[in-house]
Amino acid sequence: PSSASLLHFDSIFQMSSCPFIPNSPLGDDVFHHQIEGKEQKGVQLELSNRFFMETYEETLKEMSNREKKIYENPSIFLNGDNMTLRRKGTEIRQVRVTPNAYTHLKMICHLPLSFFLIVEPLFHPYLLMKNGERVDDGREETREWNSYIERKLNTLLEFVLKVRGEVKEEDFFDAEIRSKELLERQERILDRVEVMIRRTLKDKKEEKKRMDEDLKKMRSDIDANITDSVRIHLDRLHKVIKEWREEMSEEEWESIRVVVSGGTFPRRREMHMQYFSKLLNTPRNGGPKLMYGEHVGKDEEMLDLLGEHTTACEIGEAFWKNTTHMYTDILAQAATDYLEEIFPEPKKTKFVSFPSLIIGMALGVALCGVLSKR
Repeated sequence: PSSASLLHFDSIFQMSSCPFIPNSPLGDDVFHHQIEGKEQKGVQLELSNRFFMETYEETLKEMSNREKKIYENPSIFLNGDNMTLRRKGTEIRQVRVTPNAYTHLKMICHLPLSFFLIVEPLFHPYLLMKNGERVDDGREETREWNSYIERKLNTLLEFVLKVRGEVKEEDFFDAEIRSKELLERQERILDRVEVMIRRTLKDKKEEKKRMDEDLKKMRSDIDANITDSVRIHLDRLHKVIKEWREEMSEEEWESIRVVVSGGTFPRRREMHMQYFSKLLNTPRNGGPKLMYGEHVGKDEEMLDLLGEHTTACEIGEAFWKNTTHMYTDILAQAATDYLEEIFPEPKKTKFVSFPSLIIGMALGVALCGVLSKR
């Protein structure tokens, strides 16, 4: 069918039931009527493809329901602060694996980030920037932005002062990680953010170069906080996993599957994916044993994801003898190969290096000398 008829067909399909389903309010007659006067080649092929899509969805639902009812293999779901273990059909155990110190160290790093997010719009051209500085020509939107920035900076300053008091409390960090260096590092971050806020409030502006220099000075302390928070969290996670591992038989452990829920941006090298990839000796980008779900919140959604991955693995094994084949775009390799034809690599001219040239000339002279003596 033409692109116009396909587009119209898609809109009909999305608004109504599938035309080939029995008792559907949208039957074949309605479908043919809707595309009357359009090119109708391949209509049956379109219908068969819709049948495939429906069958695929039904199979995913069936696999998901099976996961919810049977729990054939033990599964670990990691979502936010909590990690859940499901095994033996009915046993469900949930443990908090995020220590407070991990959260606190990250949150302190969010204070300079908050400052950046508040003042960053000042550096955009549509906010009346001239020669690197904000220009106020009295327009209504400028006054609104200024009042917003001032209000947000004052609120952030209040938080910085209150957080400084909390950090000094003896039980803010656990005794095993609390140290003079750790506390001094938090003070440096808080001091720098306070200076930046007060300066911007006083000047009613912020210079990008000056802000970049301040953030650069904080970078080593922020990186140290991140490093400490990762160590603290992974130590806690590893301790729980080892305890669960000791309770399982070898057969159970070999069949375990893990689902990690997280955001869109961190998925490529997400911390937990790295950990479980090492633990299970499985690819970090996903596979039958390790899966990543973007913003998957509920356990039921994770079970749905397990069902989808199980189906994908079975398709890959049946058609390509590779359980991970469906974890990338099925068109990916063919596209990679053909793009090399569309955008061929320029042929590289082979240059002889200067040392090689000298050596070659020397050998040539020596050879000529030998021949001349003969």
